[in-house]
Amino acid sequence: MAEHFGASAGPVAPSSLVVIDEEALAASQCMAGFTHGTIATSGTGKPVRVSGRALPLHDEHPELVQAAQLMIRCLRSLGPGLRSVDGASVWMQHLEFGERAAALASHLEAAISLASTGHWASAFAVARVGLEHQCLDELLLLADRYREDRKVDDVTFEAWKVEYEARVEEWTETVVSFDRSKKLVRMVRTGYPIKDDAGVVVEQLSPYYPAMQHHNATLGPANVQEHLAPSFSEPGHLAEWATRNRGWYDRYLKWSSIVDNLTLNSRVTAEQAIQLGVHYRFLSAFVHATDTGYDMVNGRGAVRQESLSRHLFGELALLYLCVIAVAEMLAFFEFVDARPKVFLEGRDSMNADCAEVAAMTSYLWFPRLGAPTVFDRFEQANRSAHDGGRGVFPFAGARRPNEFADDEVGYYRDPLERLGHLHQGLREFTTSFGFDALW
Repeated sequence: MAEHFGASAGPVAPSSLVVIDEEALAASQCMAGFTHGTIATSGTGKPVRVSGRALPLHDEHPELVQAAQLMIRCLRSLGPGLRSVDGASVWMQHLEFGERAAALASHLEAAISLASTGHWASAFAVARVGLEHQCLDELLLLADRYREDRKVDDVTFEAWKVEYEARVEEWTETVVSFDRSKKLVRMVRTGYPIKDDAGVVVEQLSPYYPAMQHHNATLGPANVQEHLAPSFSEPGHLAEWATRNRGWYDRYLKWSSIVDNLTLNSRVTAEQAIQLGVHYRFLSAFVHATDTGYDMVNGRGAVRQESLSRHLFGELALLYLCVIAVAEMLAFFEFVDARPKVFLEGRDSMNADCAEVAAMTSYLWFPRLGAPTVFDRFEQANRSAHDGGRGVFPFAGARRPNEFADDEVGYYRDPLERLGHLHQGLREFTTSFGFDALW
């Protein structure tokens, strides 16, 4: 999965996306504060603002709205579309995963509604919920490795090491690596195969499944249980439960652990993990009540022109909703493909829809989806020529932007600022490099 999907360098206009339903369109056009003046169309038929305030989201970004709506419908079709071959069973967790995909669709749909009313910070905050949800779902669907740490003394460690190297004891069958770190035995294990009575593996259960089943997000830490214990309960038992509960969270559910487990299970490379962190931090700026996100939406960030900033907020929100949905769909496809006795109705159509939306949104260069754009090559060329201040003006002989392969191009830090540059173009005097606006 560490490959590009739909890796065209720019947006591709969709040819067969389903048009948004009329009620949703009418609602988006009546949103408060989104009146507009004269609307003209460009040579491509896309609406262009001529006068007045920001256009409704559907008029401003018709293809992206349609793509997001299409992906939402695809997500909701996953659970109902699961079928078995020759009377084989569809496992309960398969249906649960379909329900989780539908829950993600609800988050994405809510984010569209928020963006349609100009609630940019709230739309991005919900998009971050969607991003985290998708990453957790990918681990639920496809992870088969997990870390296990045990605190043991030196004598026990040496005994376990002998058993691990001999590979005779049953506990060693699932151990992939075995190391010592201070007083800890650090293991990577595989889990969990489900076998029938004959010992044949009939299903693979992700280590994330029991973690999600056991964790209780409302329980609280151990040191508050005596203050919160319900009647007829034992605070001591609750404190023990809370300690275990925190362990589940630390190992599986906090963001750094999610990314670590994605890397451990080869879902992302180390470089893609860094890229994923860019988007998590950007969206988190709107979750936490700090000035970073508020400055962006209030016109005090890098993009200050109101008409452009509104356009960019809507576009970026829709890009996020599309790529999150595509990533979820691709993970679900891979999950189904690993199970020969399970299939999805309408799979060919959904494959085509995902490929089309991935191509259309490839300029976001989301991890594993898309590729560097002219801006990213421009940045890499300037970075290389400047060489941390060691370059020689006027940088004669510096590599030009189009001379860098995709894997040589560095990633970006600020998704919104980058999108603004793609809309406006840039020129760098010292290197003479530049590019024109893509639109």
